[in-house]
Amino acid sequence: MKMSLCALLLLSAVVSQAVAADAETAIRTTFFPSYIEALRSHDTARIRTFLHPQVLACMNEKTHQYFDYLTQQEAQDDVEGKYEITRVALLNGPAPLLGLPEDGFSYPLQPTYEVHAEFKGGKLELIRFLSEAHGEWFEVYPCPNEKGVALVHDYIARGEEQRERAAKLVAELKDPLLSELKQLVKQERIIDAVKRYQAETGIGDLTIARMVIGVLEAK
Repeated sequence: MKMSLCALLLLSAVVSQAVAADAETAIRTTFFPSYIEALRSHDTARIRTFLHPQVLACMNEKTHQYFDYLTQQEAQDDVEGKYEITRVALLNGPAPLLGLPEDGFSYPLQPTYEVHAEFKGGKLELIRFLSEAHGEWFEVYPCPNEKGVALVHDYIARGEEQRERAAKLVAELKDPLLSELKQLVKQERIIDAVKRYQAETGIGDLTIARMVIGVLEAK
């Protein structure tokens, strides 16, 4: 029995919807809970097991610093407590590089899903891009080329210099400013703490000021 073109198109749409529903269910109930548990372990090796095989294939002696940095950043995310997956969306075009330059980074494969999750009542939002391999879902990072590797190296070096400077500035803080900043941090008034620190010290570098308050947050 032959089916009409209209019937075939309808059947195709129904099948596609069913596949998408199965994918979303797997992401919500299988991938994401296990992934969050890995983040909460703060174990970078465990977090790395959630990377797509084609992303892992990008890892070598030149790119390891980039991947080490990304997994360390993921391990530091404050994902304790309840969370809500607010979006699981099929990507219809190229995934964004989220600020990375196109001439230095590219995806080894295009992610198929974008996932958003909120923690602590919206104070933290995770955005992850996923693709499937061998029936399982994995996170997809962009991979760096030689220019990207050089950019990462410079970025990490600058970050280390900024952290050292911030730590020195924190060590130099005295009361009453120190106590005032600690109180603002305790009240989770981070922006106010940054502004107060800048106003009192005259430090115009917002990044450094935010890092100083970040050190106080960590304490």
